[in-house]
Formats: sequence, structure tokens, C-alpha cells
Amino acid sequence: GSPLVHLSALFRIPLPLLECLATIALEHHRAIVQRNVGIIRDNLALFRAFLDARPARFTWVPPRAGPVAFVEPARVTDAERYCDAVLEQAGVLLLPGTVFDESSRAVRVGFGRRSFPDALARYAAYVDAA
Repeated sequence: GSPLVHLSALFRIPLPLLECLATIALEHHRAIVQRNVGIIRDNLALFRAFLDARPARFTWVPPRAGPVAFVEPARVTDAERYCDAVLEQAGVLLLPGTVFDESSRAVRVGFGRRSFPDALARYAAYVDAA
């Protein structure tokens, strides 16, 4: 079936209501995209400043498009353990690069959420305390 039928079943939302919400979203797609691009742009600038303030602590390649990047923290050899520790101690979810067939030292950082500045502040405190 269609993606809307699957979403309707998954979230138990009546299909007519879901179709109405999808229509509204499509009618306002420019504003939605513009808002999301602004969030990503602002968050990426914050992350660049975070990394620039700690040049010996990380290596990375800035994203060319999209709201994610892979970062390699210095002295990390096991990204899975590192991500578990960050989640447990700072409450910040990073994903190990191995989930995406990337380096076992890399972690994936996403910039697409409005809560990113708060998560970055908690991550910065974790990194700076180490």
C-alpha cells in the first residue's frame, strides 16, 4: 500500500485525517523547508564553533549537504563504547560510525533538531571534563 496507509496503521491515525495533514504540509512545504534549513544552518554554525574551540580534540569533514556529519574524537578507538558513555553521562545520543559503515572511531552527529543547542552544551561539558 501507500506510505500514508502504512503510517495510518502504524500510528493508528485515521487515514482521512492523515491525508488532510499531508495536504496541509504540502501546501506549506516552502515554509517548512525554509524553517528546517534555518535550524540546520544555525546548528551547524554552533557545531563548527564547538569544534574550532577544540581543534586537537576532533577531526571531521563538514557536510556538503544534509543535516549530518561524521566526527572522530581524538583518542577514541571504539565509537560504540564512546557513544554509550556520552549517552549515560551527558544524556546525548550519538551514533557510532559503524552503524553506517564508517570508521570504528567515528560518531554521527545530526544537526536537524531544535534541541541541538542544548544537547551540544551537554556534550561540550562532557568533552571538556574529560
